[in-house]
Amino acid sequence: MDLPRAKTILIIAFLILNSFLGYQIWQQSQPANARIVPGEVREEKDLLAYLYKSGIDVQTEIPEASKELALLQLSFSDLVDPLWWVQLFFPDEQNLIPQVKVYKEGPILQLEYFVNDAYLSVSTNGHIHYRNPFPDEVSYSNEELFVEEFIERHGGLPINAILTQKITNQSESIYVYNQQYKDSIVFASEIRVTLRDGQVVEYERVWFDVIGYTGQKRTSFPIDALLWSIVFAKEPLFAEPKQLIDISLGYYSLPYDSTRFEATPVWRFLFKDGTTVYYNVVNGQLEETRLELKTED
Repeated sequence: MDLPRAKTILIIAFLILNSFLGYQIWQQSQPANARIVPGEVREEKDLLAYLYKSGIDVQTEIPEASKELALLQLSFSDLVDPLWWVQLFFPDEQNLIPQVKVYKEGPILQLEYFVNDAYLSVSTNGHIHYRNPFPDEVSYSNEELFVEEFIERHGGLPINAILTQKITNQSESIYVYNQQYKDSIVFASEIRVTLRDGQVVEYERVWFDVIGYTGQKRTSFPIDALLWSIVFAKEPLFAEPKQLIDISLGYYSLPYDSTRFEATPVWRFLFKDGTTVYYNVVNGQLEETRLELKTED
């Protein structure tokens, strides 16, 4: 008997066995949705089932075609006149003295005005926020038209604004308008109006000037690859499934303190409860999650 050869065979057998057992232990330590073998789940029905386990209940069409997108350069509108906004929301008040806040992130001032329970903040970066938990009751027959008229009276409804979200939750309704630029939606520009029992209790606005596209166009990250990456993530996106009602391409960015900045092309996932999730189009990375839209008490 060739003893050295037998020893070699035995050692190789033990190495293979150890590798197999180690792989099995590693597999058992992974989340259930991360133990999927890609070659075994290629059909869309399988993708939808695994997305549900990852917290996404798909109730919309999944886009098919990818697009080539560049960055979008934005800038703040002209300097904000706080007194103009005060007159729009508090026309009967004179000589209101604001509380002033200064942000360390940049030369941004926020002026806050209080009239009884109503509140208005005006920031030098163009962010307007109004809140009134006890508004005067106004009668109307068409809620959407009422909201648009309210916006017209309070800063104006831009000609390129489009209604992208209408969320109804028991006694509340939330309307969200975003900016249309050519064939793209600028999610970074937003006007949001919240009604409770049919009356406006909150208004928030940030609207940018679009300079134009900049930089080299890049092919968008395939939406199916993005969805599979969510399936294979270590943790589900949500603990309990949320209904996904829309997937759209657009541009998103948090406001910066510079005069000009670039918005990133994103896939926006819109859920029925108002939650929005933004994924970078170029690399598929999560940009931001905005949870369910709610008014403040």
